Amino acid sequence: SLRDRLLRAGLQARIVAGTALLVLACGGFFALRAVDAISDAYRWNGEAEAEAVAHSFVRSLAPRDLDDIERLRARLTRLSGAHPQLTRVEASPAEADTPRVADYDGDDGLAVLRFPILDASGRPVAVLRLDFSREERAAALAAGRREVLLAALGAGLLLVIGAGVLCRLLLSRPIDRISRNALLVVSGKPGAALGWRRRDDIGVLARAIDALGGTTKA
Repeated sequence: SLRDRLLRAGLQARIVAGTALLVLACGGFFALRAVDAISDAYRWNGEAEAEAVAHSFVRSLAPRDLDDIERLRARLTRLSGAHPQLTRVEASPAEADTPRVADYDGDDGLAVLRFPILDASGRPVAVLRLDFSREERAAALAAGRREVLLAALGAGLLLVIGAGVLCRLLLSRPIDRISRNALLVVSGKPGAALGWRRRDDIGVLARAIDALGGTTKA
């Protein structure tokens, strides 16, 4: 009956549901890791680009530029035209607590690099601040995240569909045929033997039904 068919489909539905949950958990975890890796890659790329700009500017400075902050600021006016992504450039005198390492702080729309300018003895004489617009990078990062999530969703959907098809071919349909043969044996009119050569549990069950049918015929 239709009710019996629906109840028998419950095994396949449970297997597919379990596969879907497993795919969702594993796929979601790896998708999030991939998104984090993409974000880190964009950040590292932006940081490297910003520090490359700062390094090239500092290497172009003459010793007399380091002694005059106003002369240093005048040199900075040329930097904005050379790099369109720069939205703000400025230099301020170094203070006693000025760090000797670059400080990079970025979000989806703006990145700020504070780069210490050192003299020949390694002492900070000024702090260079560069503000970079990251709108293009933010758009590319959002597109990359969407592609990763869509790819994960598509792969998960294909795995669930594949699991359902395999379950139907390897489990549900053979069990349905075995059930029909068993009912014929119970009715006293065994049908044709299945004759399966499967070595798994379903094959063992099929051979047992065939043997019982042969005994009933005899």
